[in-house]
Amino acid sequence: MSRTTPPLRSPAVTRPCAAISWSGGKDSCLALLRAQADYDVIAMLTMFGEDGGRSRSHGLRPEVIGAQAERLGLHSFVGRCSWDSYTAEFARLIGSAAAIGVTHVIFGDIECDAHRAWDERVCGENGEYHTLVTHTPLFDAPLDVRIGAHEMHADCWALDVSLAPETEHAAR
Repeated sequence: MSRTTPPLRSPAVTRPCAAISWSGGKDSCLALLRAQADYDVIAMLTMFGEDGGRSRSHGLRPEVIGAQAERLGLHSFVGRCSWDSYTAEFARLIGSAAAIGVTHVIFGDIECDAHRAWDERVCGENGEYHTLVTHTPLFDAPLDVRIGAHEMHADCWALDVSLAPETEHAAR
């Protein structure tokens, strides 16, 4: 089924309106792909640090998350918080999404013991690997990124990822 082809459903059936908790990585992208059969996903929710410079989950720059939202055609709701204020800020974002009709939130976290054990056997950070989706059939165009230096964020090593200059210009 192509991105523009609606699922086979009775015209009398309306799909619930949803937002996706968006990290920018494979888990949230897969959850979005699977959710589209049953939900009209219109928005994404992403949490950033208090300064807004990096996402809480994957340490991504705001422009990278923004470019993903643009390619997905989703409203982007962004929260800024400390770990202590995370829950309150996420609840605020849900309220903002509800104001545009969102009634459900989709999550794509993978929390499975067997998967975690495998990740830990091959040196995953506490059983996790954070990823960045740069191309998916859900995007209207691939995300062109530039890989920078290794950086330490919240006691975890990460690659600094930014939009390639031509992508950055096109996203504005």
